[in-house]
Amino acid sequence: MVNCDSSPSWCTVKQGVMSPGTNCWITSKRRRVMKEEVARLHGLRPTAVSSSWTAKDLHHCEPVNVLQRVLVRALPAAGLVPRSELSDGWETGQSLAALVRTRGRGFKQQ
Repeated sequence: MVNCDSSPSWCTVKQGVMSPGTNCWITSKRRRVMKEEVARLHGLRPTAVSSSWTAKDLHHCEPVNVLQRVLVRALPAAGLVPRSELSDGWETGQSLAALVRTRGRGFKQQ
């Protein structure tokens, strides 16, 4: 993925790096990244996110998948929730499977 609209001093060419707006070019697909793809990279199902969200909104939110993976370990470690009451959908593959099922589907209509 290439950041194609930033100034040379800000431009990054790193795999998986996203920057505000839809200014990333997917070299293997020869096109810009779509807003639905940005949502999926953040662990959000596009079908559960309002279509009024902008790509910039999506870039500024904390990735859901990261929060879920951290919290499923931090809450039991802090003694706040028993480990047996939590499941890591990313570890089991359930969360990824849910995201895969949203391919080709747009955002939730308001």
